[in-house]
Amino acid sequence: MSEPTLVLLVSADEEYLAEFEGALGDTAGFQVTTAATVDEAVARLSTADVDCVVSDYDLPDSNGVRLLQVVRASAPTLPFVLFTSCGTQEIASDAITADVTDYLIKERFGDQWDRLGALITDAVSHRRNRDESIDTTTHTAAVLNAIPDGVLVVRDGRIVFSNERAGVFLADGSSGLERERVDRVLRSTDGTLEAVAEPVVDGRRAFARVEVDLLVPNRGYVPVEVSIARADWRGSRSIVYVVADVSDRRATEHELAIKSRAVDDAPVGIVLADAEADDLPLVYANDRFEELSGYSEAEILGRNCRFLQGDGTREEPVRTVRDAIEAGKPVTVELLNYRKDGAEFWNRLTVAPIRDEEGTVTHYVGFQEDITTRKEHERHLGTLDRVLRHDLRNRLNVIMGHGEAIREAAAGEPVAEHAEKTMAAVEDVLRMAERGREINRMLLERPNRVELEIVPEVSHALEDLRRTRPDATIAFSPSCPDDRVVFATENAADAVTRIVEYLLDHADADHPYVDVTIAETDSGVRIRIANDAKPIPEIEQDVLLDTDEINPLNHGQGLDLWFVYWVVRRSNGSMSFEDVDETGNVVTIDLLT
Repeated sequence: MSEPTLVLLVSADEEYLAEFEGALGDTAGFQVTTAATVDEAVARLSTADVDCVVSDYDLPDSNGVRLLQVVRASAPTLPFVLFTSCGTQEIASDAITADVTDYLIKERFGDQWDRLGALITDAVSHRRNRDESIDTTTHTAAVLNAIPDGVLVVRDGRIVFSNERAGVFLADGSSGLERERVDRVLRSTDGTLEAVAEPVVDGRRAFARVEVDLLVPNRGYVPVEVSIARADWRGSRSIVYVVADVSDRRATEHELAIKSRAVDDAPVGIVLADAEADDLPLVYANDRFEELSGYSEAEILGRNCRFLQGDGTREEPVRTVRDAIEAGKPVTVELLNYRKDGAEFWNRLTVAPIRDEEGTVTHYVGFQEDITTRKEHERHLGTLDRVLRHDLRNRLNVIMGHGEAIREAAAGEPVAEHAEKTMAAVEDVLRMAERGREINRMLLERPNRVELEIVPEVSHALEDLRRTRPDATIAFSPSCPDDRVVFATENAADAVTRIVEYLLDHADADHPYVDVTIAETDSGVRIRIANDAKPIPEIEQDVLLDTDEINPLNHGQGLDLWFVYWVVRRSNGSMSFEDVDETGNVVTIDLLT
C-alpha cells in the first residue's frame, strides 16, 4: 500500500481548518497537518516530508506569497496551492512569478473539496514523475530570479546566492553579491533587522518578518520589508532573506492616513454605507457624526441611517434620497432628524455613490451638516417678513388714514402742518418696511448667479430711474461691448440704481448730477458711479463695506446701502470707494465674468 499524501494546510481561519481536515483528512490517500503561521509552516516543512502545501494568503505573521517565496529556495518543485478570500491581480501576479501550482478563491460551498483533492493528487503525481528528469539547481535559480523581490540565500553569514532583483536593488547591478557578508549588504538604521534575524539564524525560530529602513546604494535609506526564514539550500542549512521595496506602499499608506485623518476630523458628519449588503448598513462613521447624532460607534455600525428619523421627519426628502440611491446618483436634501436624546436638529444631507474600477456601486458616502441655526434664522426672517408685510403695514395705513382725515378737517390750521409731517414720516417708515422685506426675501433664498449682459441691464434700470427723477441728470457712458456677460444675481442692476438714488438724495442741489460708467477689467467689469456732491459720511461708507452696523440716525438710507452690500456680495463681487474727498464721491462695483 502506498504512503498517504501528506498535505500541510496553513491558515489561521479555524473554521476553514476544521472543514478542510474534515473533508480531506477522512479521505483515503490524504493525511493533513496544519500550521497557523508562516513560522509554524517553515518549521513543519523542515521536520516532515510534506507532499503539498495549501496556504491561505492572509496569515498573522506575513502572507501566503512570502511563504511561497521562502519555500521555493528549499523546494522549488513542491506543489503549493494558494487560496484567498478575495483575490487581486497583484497577489495573483506575485504568486505566479514564484511558480505557484494553483491560485484559488476560497469557497465554503459546492464541490470545492472534491476539486481540491483532485488538484492535489494530480500536482503531487506530476512532481514525482518530473523530479527525476529536472535539473533542480537550474530550476531553483530560474524560479528565484522570476521573483520581483530581492532574494538572498545565506550560509555562515555569507551570501551564497542572490537573485537578479537583489543584484539590481542591493548592489546597483554593478557587481555580484555572492560571498559578501550579509550584515554588510543588509544594514538597517538602528540594528533592528539584525535583532529580528538573530532567533532565526540561531535556530530558535523558523521565520521572522520586519519593516526597516535599509541603506541602499545610490538611494540612501529605503523602507523595505524583510522576511527571514530557515531553508535547506542544496543540502545545507541556510537562511533565506526576501527583501521587498515598500516605498510605494509606504507613500500610499501615508497618503491614505492623511485622507483618513481628514475624514475622521472633518467638521461635518461622514458615514459610509455598504451598498452590497441588505438595507445599506453603515460600516464607518467619523467622530463628528457621533457628536452630531449622540450615538456611539457601536450603536451606529451595522444599522441603516434611518435611525435618525422621527415623527417630524417629512417623507418627501426621504423619498428623494431613496430614489437617488436606487438610481445610483448623488443627492442633497434638508430634513429634520433626531439625536439619541430625542432632540431635533436640521440636517443638510448629501449622499453620493462610490464605484469600483468596473463602475459598480460598492458604497454610499453620506455627509451630514447641522443647519439648525440657519433654519432658525430663516424662520425668524420669515416671521419678520410677515410682520412687515401685514401687521406693521396695516397699522401704518390706519395712521395714514387718520392723518389725512386730520389734515382735511383742520385745513388752514397749524395742526394740519403736523398732520402733513406725520404722514411724511409714515411714508418713510412704509418705505423702510418695504426695503427690509426686500432684504429679507433676498436672504431667505440661496444666491442664484446667472449670466447677465450688464450694459443693457444697467441702461434699462437707469432709464426707469430717470423717469422718476426728472430733476436729476444721470449720465451713462459704458466703454465695454453691450454683450459683455457677467455672473451675478438677477438684481445686480438694482444695486447700481440704489447707489445712484442715494447719491442724488445726498446731493445738496436743485439739479443733482451722477455719472455712471462701465469698463472692462482682466477678470470682469468695473462699474463706476460718481458725483460732485459732498462726501458720503464715513458711517454710511461702513454700511457699504460691511465694516460697521447701519447708522441708527439714517436707517432709511442705511437699508438701501445694506441692500446694495448684499446684492454685490451674493454676486461674488466687490465694492469700494475709489476716491472720497471734498469734491465728490466715487463708488466702484467689480463683477466677475
